[in-house]
Amino acid sequence: MYKLLIVDDEKIIRDGLRKLIRWEEYGIVICGEAGNGEEALALVPVIQPDIIFTDIRMPIMDGIKLIQEIQKMDKECKVVVLSGYDDFNLVRQAMRSGAVDYVLKPSGKEEIQLVIKEVINNIEDAMISKLQNNETMKLLKNNTLNRIIRNEISSRELREKLELLEMDLTNSPICIAIIEGIGEESLDSQGESGQKEHASKTFEIFKKLEEQIESQKQGIVFTDANGYVVVIFLDVSLEISNAKFKSVLEGCMREINEDMNIKVSIALGNSVKTHRSIYKSYEEALKALKYQFVFGTNCVLVYQEIADYFKDATNMIEIDSGLLTQMIIKRDIENVKEFVNQVFFKFNNKDAIADTYVLRNCALEILIVAFQCFSERPMTDKKIVLHFKEQALSEIVSMNSLKSMQTILINVIEQVICEMEHMQYTNYSKLVVDMIGCIQENYSDPNLSLQYLANHFHVNTAYIGRIFKKETHISFADYLNSVRIEKAKELLITTNFKGSELCQKVGFTNYNYFYIVFKKLTGLNPMDIRK
Repeated sequence: MYKLLIVDDEKIIRDGLRKLIRWEEYGIVICGEAGNGEEALALVPVIQPDIIFTDIRMPIMDGIKLIQEIQKMDKECKVVVLSGYDDFNLVRQAMRSGAVDYVLKPSGKEEIQLVIKEVINNIEDAMISKLQNNETMKLLKNNTLNRIIRNEISSRELREKLELLEMDLTNSPICIAIIEGIGEESLDSQGESGQKEHASKTFEIFKKLEEQIESQKQGIVFTDANGYVVVIFLDVSLEISNAKFKSVLEGCMREINEDMNIKVSIALGNSVKTHRSIYKSYEEALKALKYQFVFGTNCVLVYQEIADYFKDATNMIEIDSGLLTQMIIKRDIENVKEFVNQVFFKFNNKDAIADTYVLRNCALEILIVAFQCFSERPMTDKKIVLHFKEQALSEIVSMNSLKSMQTILINVIEQVICEMEHMQYTNYSKLVVDMIGCIQENYSDPNLSLQYLANHFHVNTAYIGRIFKKETHISFADYLNSVRIEKAKELLITTNFKGSELCQKVGFTNYNYFYIVFKKLTGLNPMDIRK
């Protein structure tokens, strides 16, 4: 998707542009708005827009100055200026400064659509001229494949992109595999160093699979927005796809283990009959990947096998995972107990006595939710998550009675909630513990900063920033953002605040920036949490 930034000091103009055009039909997403050139200039390095629609006449910094400053930043975004009929000299100056086109105010929908098409052609012509550069080709390929698996590309554009990239997805049927790598050392890695380690492992896995699968023309390998390696298997036989490609993936897994000493979780979605349904196989693979909490790493998780395995349990007792997630996030242990008790009460009231197989599967469903909440907390120690998971699974599998399983399940979730509250502070100095406490209490203050904490604790700013990162393995800014986003997730679940109001409640002053940080940390749009 191409990213668009709208800049105008009149909100009515910004809203009009947003609503007048169905931007998604052109492969465009509005990633931000600004009321003047200065605000826009601050957003450009953050959101990296491909296209900017900007007014010429604005307070503080006008459109021409904005264009000139963007040129200095060496950004390749295309700027379209909005102007009145009497601004011809200014339009000419804007075009000389680097604008690619202009739109008169007011203009009809058709005129704006023509400009959009010209701008997109301009962008794609620039891309095509660089296609001999292999890295540019890979970037365009990865972007297109990500839009395909998210079902965010029109049929017309898909045909054009596949032809341009010389990719053939017309073979039918097709299925998706997702691969996540976990190196032993990464269990200790957090913050920036952990992210670099994860990126390095992902790249190694990507190159290995590219060598094994693409070279033999079995499929296409790329990475998704979650940092997973994704394989689109082509020319799949419906009868043998699961067995055949599970075997292929197990072979890849063994080589990754032996050559790179990396454990992996691999998930395989169902086959689909057409490339227009690839996103369904991708969503199934994502669902299957969640079951690594149950089956562990270093295995291939086939969605159809998991669906069959859990079918009896989910048909018998439906677990409201959304409600349970809310309770765990709020650390509401009493309602968690009541939730678990109610689930097992339903088993007691069935006409037929539930067998051990069904009981275990129900307990595993609940544990998956608990461990997902646990692992997503800021600064969570992954070794402790792994320890709790192994201990809990061992105890659940060994229990054969409803009552004992119910008791164990509640005890495990109580431990998880307790650990979520206390684990990250145990090995820190008093100063860092006090800093974390101050952040937790004052996260909603937009003025909360490293300087604020330095003044509060009467220490040097550089020192307090260095000691915080040394002990927590995460920068102050990243930790503050993670706390604010966790609080935002809680408010999204428990309140009806609108996006702009919610972002202010957790300390953000700019909704566009809040949206970007939320998407980066969760992989979701804020309103997706409420779905």
